[in-house]
Amino acid sequence: MSDKDLLQGSWEVVGFFRAGVPDPDEIGDGCWFEGDTILKGNEDAAWAHPFRLGEFHGLRTIEIWSDQPAWHYRQIAAYHIRGEQLLICYDPESPLTPPSSFDSTPENGYVLEVHRRTNKPAP
Repeated sequence: MSDKDLLQGSWEVVGFFRAGVPDPDEIGDGCWFEGDTILKGNEDAAWAHPFRLGEFHGLRTIEIWSDQPAWHYRQIAAYHIRGEQLLICYDPESPLTPPSSFDSTPENGYVLEVHRRTNKPAP
């Protein structure tokens, strides 16, 4: 089974760290993968983006983007699937370069999202 197949379905944020600091406001948000689209957010607001998987220096990467003129966006993150857990880590200061590890510290400024598989329906 491919990583793309393993990602399909619903994931809930159970941990969120910005530069090593927990951010409880993000807990409970979700990611829903369907085909080549990821929907991120919650029942109040959610955004759909295309995604593609790749690899960079031995880490698996996920690239998410939007070509909408009002909100052009592109982020390359590292990801790791471990059973029912999904880690996504990215550098908000350098969105086109995936991080070199899954550590979120004050020194590197990375964002680390910890997700667990859920049956929560998409908004």
